[in-house]
Amino acid sequence: RRDRGTSMVSNEIIEPRSNVFQAQRRRVYVAGLFDESNYEKWTPSEILEVAVDLINDHEDGWFDDVLDDGTELVLRFADSGCDPRKSLPAYWDLRTNWGAEESKDVDGGCDSRRSAPRLHGIIGCRCSAATAAVARTAGLEVVPMVSPVSSAADLSEKADYPSPFRLVGPDDERGQVGALVSLLRAMEWEKVSVIATDTKFARDMMTDFSSLWVGHHLAGDVGESAWIGEVVYSHIIKLNADGTVNEESVRRVLNGAPTNNPSTNSRVIVLIAHHQHAYSILKIARDVDFQPDTIWTGTEWVGQETLSHHLPQNPIGTGASWMPE
Repeated sequence: RRDRGTSMVSNEIIEPRSNVFQAQRRRVYVAGLFDESNYEKWTPSEILEVAVDLINDHEDGWFDDVLDDGTELVLRFADSGCDPRKSLPAYWDLRTNWGAEESKDVDGGCDSRRSAPRLHGIIGCRCSAATAAVARTAGLEVVPMVSPVSSAADLSEKADYPSPFRLVGPDDERGQVGALVSLLRAMEWEKVSVIATDTKFARDMMTDFSSLWVGHHLAGDVGESAWIGEVVYSHIIKLNADGTVNEESVRRVLNGAPTNNPSTNSRVIVLIAHHQHAYSILKIARDVDFQPDTIWTGTEWVGQETLSHHLPQNPIGTGASWMPE
């Protein structure tokens, strides 16, 4: 088992340590597709490895009755990035090459030769666009997929994505979008601006938020009075080919935001972005002295300063003193 500080090794096969049931063991091959660039300490691969270790070890007192028929889980990891252009080739490489070489397996006590690729399930990806690309292909091949964090609402459409099972709620009124609206209304705000990055996750959430926010809303059952939701400004920030934020696009979006007329601008800006992008955007806003009294809010990036090495650090120490207030 790896130490917490060890980085994830791409395409590494993790073999179990227990020899129990070795003579009759059947193997289930599971691929972990994760964004390797996004974690510093406990990576998803390490968490999954610990879980599989516990399941495969039938003598440690943890989950010893799971797969007690001798079935063994075998893992291999690949870097899916946060981009479908990377996640789909990573999946296809595992799907077509893992186990394609002729190997000798033991199945129910009988030796057999097999040359077909082996892939029974997928864990991943992180970003919704990367997950969607893999889910469509895996669905055609009836390969089940478990996504720990992908939250795009349309991944719930089983006609388009029959394969994935999610461990988080969708980005609609039942999930982050509904929670965001509730947060803004708890502050009695009605007028906001929305800035999003050019990713599937952010674009979809921007659309769903606007649909839920804009317009006349009747008085609520808990004493809330009727209100009118407005989005006074919205724009998309482009990304570079390597997935980083395009600084010139950020500056154009900030320059275009109305800030001079209180009747048309909003101090409240909803920033919809993955946290590695949000930090860069906030850093640029600080550098250009954009509307210093802006109230920035959002979803997944809020409160995640210590989780990413993408966070720009204050030259005189750690912390978020460089961020807009």
